[in-house]
Amino acid sequence: MIDLSELRRLVVQEFREAERRARESVSRTLRQAREEEVTALFATEVERELEKASNSGAIAFAVRTDLERAYQMQRGSAPKRLAQVTNGLIARVSRHGLAEERKTGGDFGLLVVEPLFRLRWGPYLEVERVGRKRGILVQAKRCLHGGRWNQLTDKQEQRLPERMAYAALLRYEFADVDNRQLNEFRWTLLAQREISEAIEWLRSGNFPGSVDTADLVAGLSRGSYGTDDPQIIERNICVDAGPSVVVEVDWEEGTDPGPSIRSLNRDVTWRQTQPEKVRIHLGLS
Repeated sequence: MIDLSELRRLVVQEFREAERRARESVSRTLRQAREEEVTALFATEVERELEKASNSGAIAFAVRTDLERAYQMQRGSAPKRLAQVTNGLIARVSRHGLAEERKTGGDFGLLVVEPLFRLRWGPYLEVERVGRKRGILVQAKRCLHGGRWNQLTDKQEQRLPERMAYAALLRYEFADVDNRQLNEFRWTLLAQREISEAIEWLRSGNFPGSVDTADLVAGLSRGSYGTDDPQIIERNICVDAGPSVVVEVDWEEGTDPGPSIRSLNRDVTWRQTQPEKVRIHLGLS
């Protein structure tokens, strides 16, 4: 499997910028913004930033860079037709039911979907369009300046324990008395933790080590955080009736990379056999 590190770097960069813009939007337009309002603004900005990166060709270029690096490491050079394969790659964002987040107490699913690329038998490129799915269940909580953190509801305390392995606590904390300026978002991973610990953190305001948005998204893409279990993703993270944000890197609608991939594989296979054919020809003459 080819590591799409350049794509990951770009997506992380766009998430970081989206968070910055969301916090700016809160400071301009909202006072004492609720969890679901901040999440909706954040998701909107993620969609906007990734759309710009897609329209500029940055998404396609990042994937092409990753594929070129993989070819260079394995065979010394990358085929020129790679650009034809990656043309049309975009990152689309789907937001489902974020208006329902208020009813669920601030929890929503975050899912990252990426194509999976492999080099088989030397130069042969294989692609699975929806090859990698990684999701995390997010529990967002807010704290007004000088106040207490919003607590888990009774329902959350009942349901969260069996989902801690693929969940994170997302903290929205206001830094000013007017409750307009948000601190940087902080994410506390709940894997290998107990529900009693999460309850105590929110009650006391003392949290263990956390990560920022950039680290969370990078870890999700690398497979360090969340889960890739399709049943868990469908049942508990991206539920049809529940709030979720899905980031999918794929070819734009109506674009089929299949012919370009087959053409590339024919080309590199043909080129790989040419030196041997020349030697046989010279040997016979």
